[in-house]
Amino acid sequence: PALPIRMALHAAQQRLEAAAHVQADLAADGWEIIEAEQDFEYDLGGLTVHGKIDRIDRHRDSGALRVVDYKTTDGSKKPTDSHLAAQRPDTPEFAQINVAGKAKRWTDLQLPLYAVLGVAPSETPPEPAYFNLPRAVTETALLPWPTFDAELAASAFECAEAIAEKIRAAVFWPPAERVDYDDFESLFHDGVEGWKEMES
Repeated sequence: PALPIRMALHAAQQRLEAAAHVQADLAADGWEIIEAEQDFEYDLGGLTVHGKIDRIDRHRDSGALRVVDYKTTDGSKKPTDSHLAAQRPDTPEFAQINVAGKAKRWTDLQLPLYAVLGVAPSETPPEPAYFNLPRAVTETALLPWPTFDAELAASAFECAEAIAEKIRAAVFWPPAERVDYDDFESLFHDGVEGWKEMES
């Protein structure tokens, strides 16, 4: 194979070897894989939500469940950092949540919805986790969300319901004051609000 292909194969092999060591430690701690590539769908107020959970683990002694999402990124990610951030002045009420006395907002609902919708309902929701497979193989690890509880699960579900309601009602305004990733930023040099003023 060409050099770039050989380099990619070598990098993939390193990631898989590191993942195998982590998985062996998880198995030794009592965690067993019970489902992989688990599909689910849910009717969220008339909108059908489809999902595929990379993996569901169960602890052989306690019976505790985990929903696991693989992440092949340059750096390691924590579930809390990906899903929660500090509130902004324009944060809608349905996205607000108080976490350990701090005003937070939902920025992503993927793992919470996996935990709420992807497994059978229970009083204690499954623990969400990332299985990080970063470029730096020394950072390969399963990072759980140990503080995820029924209150967070309920808040995430209510946020998803509110978003679904706005989509059904075709309410897409006003735009957020600031977004982390804007694919259309180059089209609106003065922002979407500026474009709206020009149109009117």
